[in-house]
Amino acid sequence: MEFSVQNIRDAYKKLKSYVYYDHTDLVLRRQLVEFETSIGKDYLLNNPSSHYSSKKGFEYIFEDFTLEDKLDRIAKELNNYHENGEFFVGLIQKISIDYYPKKIKGERESSKKNNFISNKRIRSSYEIERLTPFINAPIELHIVAVLWILVEGYRIDSLLSNESLGNRLLLNKDKTAVVQGSGLFKPYYNQYQRWRDEAVETAVRIIKKGKNVAFLNLDLKEYFNSVKIPRSELYNGHEYEVLNSEYNLKKIFLNIHVSYTEKLNNDLNKNPQLSKDFDVALPIGLVSSYVLANHYLKKFDDSISKKVKPAYYGRYVDDLIFVIVDPETSFSETNSSKESIIENFIRAIFPEIITVVGSERIEEQSQNEDLENNAFKLEEYETLYCQLDKSLLHYFDADESHLVIDRLKQELDERTSEFRDFPEEGANNLTLAASAYHLDYDGTEGKIRTLKDYKENRFGLTLFLSNKIFSALRHQNNLTDHESEEVVRFFKGENCLNFYRLWERILTLLLVNQKPAQYVDFLFHCYEQIEALHINKETGQLRSGKVKDTLFEYLDSSNEITLSLNLDFISKTKKVERDFDFKKNALSNYNFRFVFGLQEPTNSKSYWITRFRKANMMRHNYVVHPLLTYTKSSKDGKLRSLVAIKTDFSKYQISEDLMVNSPRRVKFWECCLSVIYEDLGKRLRRQGGQGDYYTTNIFSISKKKGSIESHDYMDAAFERFAKINESHVANYEQFDHDFRDKFFNRKHDEKKNSPTVYVEEIRVDSNKRLPKAIKIAFANTQVRLSNVILGMRGTPNLDSDRYDSLAAILNAASKEKSNLLLFPECFIPINLLSSLAKYSERNDFAIITGIEHVKVKDSVFNFVVTILPTEVGGISDSVVSIRLKNHYSHEEQSLIKGDHLKVPLPKVYRHDIFNWRNFYFSPYYCFELANVWHRSLFRSKLDMLVGVEWNKDTNYFSNIVESCARDLHCFIAQVNTSQYGDSRLTQPTESARMDLLRLKGGLNDTILVSEIELSAIREFQRKTYEVTRERKEYKPLPPDYDFNFVLKRINNESVL
Repeated sequence: MEFSVQNIRDAYKKLKSYVYYDHTDLVLRRQLVEFETSIGKDYLLNNPSSHYSSKKGFEYIFEDFTLEDKLDRIAKELNNYHENGEFFVGLIQKISIDYYPKKIKGERESSKKNNFISNKRIRSSYEIERLTPFINAPIELHIVAVLWILVEGYRIDSLLSNESLGNRLLLNKDKTAVVQGSGLFKPYYNQYQRWRDEAVETAVRIIKKGKNVAFLNLDLKEYFNSVKIPRSELYNGHEYEVLNSEYNLKKIFLNIHVSYTEKLNNDLNKNPQLSKDFDVALPIGLVSSYVLANHYLKKFDDSISKKVKPAYYGRYVDDLIFVIVDPETSFSETNSSKESIIENFIRAIFPEIITVVGSERIEEQSQNEDLENNAFKLEEYETLYCQLDKSLLHYFDADESHLVIDRLKQELDERTSEFRDFPEEGANNLTLAASAYHLDYDGTEGKIRTLKDYKENRFGLTLFLSNKIFSALRHQNNLTDHESEEVVRFFKGENCLNFYRLWERILTLLLVNQKPAQYVDFLFHCYEQIEALHINKETGQLRSGKVKDTLFEYLDSSNEITLSLNLDFISKTKKVERDFDFKKNALSNYNFRFVFGLQEPTNSKSYWITRFRKANMMRHNYVVHPLLTYTKSSKDGKLRSLVAIKTDFSKYQISEDLMVNSPRRVKFWECCLSVIYEDLGKRLRRQGGQGDYYTTNIFSISKKKGSIESHDYMDAAFERFAKINESHVANYEQFDHDFRDKFFNRKHDEKKNSPTVYVEEIRVDSNKRLPKAIKIAFANTQVRLSNVILGMRGTPNLDSDRYDSLAAILNAASKEKSNLLLFPECFIPINLLSSLAKYSERNDFAIITGIEHVKVKDSVFNFVVTILPTEVGGISDSVVSIRLKNHYSHEEQSLIKGDHLKVPLPKVYRHDIFNWRNFYFSPYYCFELANVWHRSLFRSKLDMLVGVEWNKDTNYFSNIVESCARDLHCFIAQVNTSQYGDSRLTQPTESARMDLLRLKGGLNDTILVSEIELSAIREFQRKTYEVTRERKEYKPLPPDYDFNFVLKRINNESVL
């Protein structure tokens, strides 16, 4: 059976999605962008399309091949490889190897012996002791690797045990194929967290049962470089002609590994002469290697399960964890000085599976701190060893203190929430001083004389950079020059090279904080430090230039992907631009790579600067406004900055091409907001109305003539969601007529009293249930009039104080495990709305808030927003509902008109009732509560009415609240700005018990939480007065209260 173009397209989309989420191989990311856009840095020597041209000489330079042209050609050449292999032979010849430094020899080791500690990191030269090789292959061969997984690799993965957790494929339920869509591997973080946490939880469980437990962690040394796979496992010859295309795939796949192994052997001089049918190595960076790496250890996994039978065994690629119950071995010092406790344990627990080698040399090397010759060998494998210096054995006696393992479990739980959606600026993890180092004390902490050593904290640094980036994206206050220079100073010298994987994050931090001078300083410092590298002579035939070229390429990839977020970042400041050019020219004076154009740092004027945008392969998580990277203005570079919190919505026009070729599955809330922003943008491009007032149909329900079907912006959002995710969602979901209903289902009615009101019921996650006690959180925060006026003028206050207020409230609500969080009217600028939607999705609580006035031309819109989290197909998401305020207050109208602005009024009034997880509620927006008829629209249908307010007249609204509680017989949640107060949660009972919560004032931003139980009040409402009059839990039902709607709420049915 031949491979179709669709097969190749599916493989490419899986590869693109994998590369998009990968944070390690930036060179591969750049290669994929070049492949898709056909834009290379060097058209003469390295044109990305040259391999597809049939023309000779330099004529091919002017040929243009689209992505579809390339995929079509790959399919044809793959099917015909057994007849003419020239195309793939040429690609395989282009395979090379990139070498990254794994260990750089530091001066600290010798200093420690002399009781000397120094912070000096910059040196004239750096010696590389160990390297990590990565395959550098054309994208076509990476597509072949993915195709091999889809044809053959899934079978291998399906045979693995559940103990193997790292790099597991996403298979269908029957394990007969990789799932449809763009997914390839199970999410890294979920699998890693499961591997780590289950081990600790198992150990804790055992100790609580009164049994002793041993916890062993082993690490396989240089695993990928040590694996040797027989060729026959990859390709074993032709048998059936009908399978020619599949044989072609396997043969090409084998030849990729053969070429890589030969070049690796030549570079590192491992074997002077390889045997004729030598076993092949696993190329790091080739996606199929992760499947083969797991398969290679299957025999070992099975032996552990059958012979050792530990309480827990988990393997994350080459990292092994064992939990052993009541191990029958001594943990006291052994009689023989030649054997350590851990070696004795290995011999006792893992006989014939893991053996101790080199132990006879421990005594001889006792004066030498490097005991790498002493290792644990996996018996069934010739070249696999566990490193003694990275092996850890913990023993916990059930009769003694458990505090250590309890503390370990607590720390792991805390780490899962360290990377926050809304990091608070004052938090400890947002200071470099607290994040940068582990301090090692010998005795009392905090004394200078007991500070034995310190080392850089990779996790803390990553956390610091990430949280600083995400906080900077949400407000306009930037790092000071001193703070940014402190970051650059820390990452200089040896730290610059040791943390090369953080280059992109460091550059991004400087970009989002508007520090171009420090950006250029750090970028060229990295070039200087790379140039100072040299290789230990024992490494083989490999030359230092090869490592330098790899790091130069990696650095410029980090630079280019960062600059794609803001194309004018360097050029907008002339002094910085001159400094960039000066330093680039200085590089050319002593480095031939820059003299001859083999390397050229990307800058704002580089003609290839927009290619990451054209392929949509920037870091989308650094772009605050959803789907902004999918717009036409992003693709063509007209929208210069994608990280500005203030965005011109007139540029929000989504590109069809970028939707079709999306590298990731987008969330429904992103589509909701992009449709909202696009609609606002359309109004920016239109001529404004006349007079102080005008009517608008923004975000209203519309009907086509002669049709009974209605349509609103949420329907448009779902259409966009379905189109973008066409390649990321399985076919059976796409063609499921109920797929939309899994996100939301809406139903509307017209109340034709004068004037007409549209009422809409929106059901989200209605098949689930909230806890019996529903936690309602009220934000006690001040909405300042000065901010309201700035919003009306289109210049919202986006300073860090306002951001910190929001972050504190959100994190407090999450900590309290709230189900619903309420904010006052005009609380949040629309610029931060996407952050709320994302936080709601990730933390699984609903949010109702007023949006600060949105100025569109000379009109001022006031919106109320409801955000409801949901989960579809195991993927968390949220639904964003927005509507225009029906009734602007008199004072509000005066403020707007007083600034020569217009008040937009809805053509048809609209009110919504939500059924979220069987909780029926409706938000009313401040002055809307003053309309007697409007507030009675949902009588008998509500569990709770929510009043979202910025209101001075608290006495009047207090009467409304108390009246509504009785008249509608439901809970009333009123949230008001704290300077006026009377935020409250009221129930229909006698006065003494009426208010479950009521507050006013306070300078600090905080939340108060109260609980309601729906089952009790519904049970009361379904009964007659004769049954309830003696119990007096609630006030009697009002006249004409329809108990049929109570039954509908209990049965989770529509109330319209």
